[in-house]
Amino acid sequence: MEKCLRQMRSSGSLHRAYMIYYLRIFAAVFILLLIIQFTSSIRSSNMLKASLKVSSASPSLFSQIIVITPTYRRTTRLADMT
Repeated sequence: MEKCLRQMRSSGSLHRAYMIYYLRIFAAVFILLLIIQFTSSIRSSNMLKASLKVSSASPSLFSQIIVITPTYRRTTRLADMT
């Protein structure tokens, strides 16, 4: 009986040790994925800044603002916005 109880206690502590071990592995993988995500977002923002600098040096169609006004007739004339 004592032998059986000792075996149950040791298996419980062994189970707890495995759980702690797996939690540490999970935490390490999670932190590694966070670091990879963070560095990739920094790289993409740096590339975006570089592309904005290049496009601001020479005006292109993408940086122009196009204003579309309504073409229907009104009963009262509004002032032109010029």
